[in-house]
Amino acid sequence: MAEDHFDRQFYAWIVGMLLVTAALLAVFAAYPRYQALAICDEAIQAELKAPATYVRVKPSFWDADVGVGSIPISYDAQNSFGVPVRGSGRCSLSYDRRSATWWDDRALGIK
Repeated sequence: MAEDHFDRQFYAWIVGMLLVTAALLAVFAAYPRYQALAICDEAIQAELKAPATYVRVKPSFWDADVGVGSIPISYDAQNSFGVPVRGSGRCSLSYDRRSATWWDDRALGIK
């Protein structure tokens, strides 16, 4: 009887450790995505007339593919007249992922 209790506690401990490990791996796997989007957000805000009004529309945190090339981003912000506008473009991360370059679609003649 005591042996069954020990076995159940041991297995519960193993399952608990596996869940904690999976949660930590998920957090560490998501960090590069968070960091990349934060760097891109800063690069976009540096170009805006009212950076405090910036809200990223797409991609959401989980939709962002930050592994390859540039990240397409759409955002809402106010222009110099205070009118809300939607902008879009591409954010290219540096190789060391410490800086980004913002390419606005309007400046490129895409929209």
